[in-house]
Amino acid sequence: MKIMKTLVMTAEFLLVVCLLTLAAIGILALIFDAKFQPTGSSDLASWVQAVAAAVAILAGALIALHLQRRDHRLQRKAPVEVALTIAGYCQIAVKKMKEGTLSHEELCRAGPDQVPFDLPGVQAMAKLATDLPVFELRNGKAVNEMLSLGQTMRNVVTYAAAMSGHYHDMNEEAFLMHHQNLDDLFARVTRSVNGLKQALGDIEQDK
Repeated sequence: MKIMKTLVMTAEFLLVVCLLTLAAIGILALIFDAKFQPTGSSDLASWVQAVAAAVAILAGALIALHLQRRDHRLQRKAPVEVALTIAGYCQIAVKKMKEGTLSHEELCRAGPDQVPFDLPGVQAMAKLATDLPVFELRNGKAVNEMLSLGQTMRNVVTYAAAMSGHYHDMNEEAFLMHHQNLDDLFARVTRSVNGLKQALGDIEQDK
């Protein structure tokens, strides 16, 4: 899909160059009247050379501008793509927390030292989210979403630490409250994921 998009953009760019070339020739023909027009083969060769040089300079400038814009867009995309990947793994980590505590009966049978999900994995994802240098994102929306994600993941780790050792003695009310808290945390992570996707889409559209 990306290759096809690149080919289409290249074809459009070449079409613009051709149109500008024709326009340049037309403008030159209008500017210079008959007395300046070539009268022999040597004059014609000079004219062709001059027009070709002007077109080459114009095409070179356009190509350089096109490549610069493309490289700038890629440089802006790369750090946001990394942030989106981290956010996706954070979303998975919180989802695993929810799935690991779905059964109240199993939680009640768990020992006081048992944690029904991968707590080190959650902590690792939180560290990635909070340690990412947001100044490298170079996109206001992406920065805001990563700051929000970092705060959410800190809350996730704090909540998981507070609950450790208490899963086995949860009553029904505490169990329901536990899942309400996890649903809220998961929704906040999901909002950050969607916000980063939007930021990446805006960059791809050069907004």
